[in-house]
Amino acid sequence: MVKLEARQIAAVLLLVLVVLAGSFVFLRLEGPGVNLTDSIRVTQIALDQVDSGASGSWYLIHLNATNSGEAPWFFDPSLLSITSNASRTFASSAAYNLTTLMERQTIDPSASAEGLVAFLLPAGQSPTSLGYSDATRGVELAVSELPGATSFASRFSLNVKMSLNGNSVDGWTVTSYNGSQQWIRSIIANGVIQNNSLVFFSGQTVRVNLWFEYLKKPADPQTVQFLSVTAENGFQILNPEDIAPIAMTGWGAQSGVVLSLRVPPGPQVGPVSLAVEFAQS
Repeated sequence: MVKLEARQIAAVLLLVLVVLAGSFVFLRLEGPGVNLTDSIRVTQIALDQVDSGASGSWYLIHLNATNSGEAPWFFDPSLLSITSNASRTFASSAAYNLTTLMERQTIDPSASAEGLVAFLLPAGQSPTSLGYSDATRGVELAVSELPGATSFASRFSLNVKMSLNGNSVDGWTVTSYNGSQQWIRSIIANGVIQNNSLVFFSGQTVRVNLWFEYLKKPADPQTVQFLSVTAENGFQILNPEDIAPIAMTGWGAQSGVVLSLRVPPGPQVGPVSLAVEFAQS
């Protein structure tokens, strides 16, 4: 019968625990024993095929890096790499400039850091595993399986698409209308995305500034009232409490509201679209 030392038994048990834990546990091997010190958890993967062109895809991996050891951990995202389904290895890239990426940083003991790391893969390839290799500090991390992308990039134009009482706004005004509400054509309407990036991912928040001006003509009612706004194409308004009736009286009267919209799942085609309702009073 083969006798195992206590240290060998501990190592075997730890290996079993790693296998059972799945693909989100990373280990660093130190000295004669095995110590769980640094770990990385992949919380989400986002896919951006809007800005990569037809030849490839950007994969944005959201990481949680945790230092469970007793000494500071100098974490360097440039030491991360992924292996694709074509068995090719790709280093992380700092060239993706449409969102803030993780930077080199020191993670103190019992602390963690979160952020995005970008990888550019050729068309038809997707990430299957991830590695972190720091030969200088003796840190070797590996994960054998990655989750699929759950968030997708979309690009929206600066100006949102709007309708007033069911009539399309062309530019800033309604150029054609149905029915007898000619005063609708006297309302100037504009909606602009406030964010500094026009690329958004599933579940992300889009802020839109809506602005209205009433250029009253003699035959128009003295007062018109902004009643409501509805998001279309699956977008969700997150601050409906800020949308209250607002009256505009006389020539040159103005009103507006800032909306927070949640981007629906999947890549979106076309601009953000809103339907606005006014009434005369």
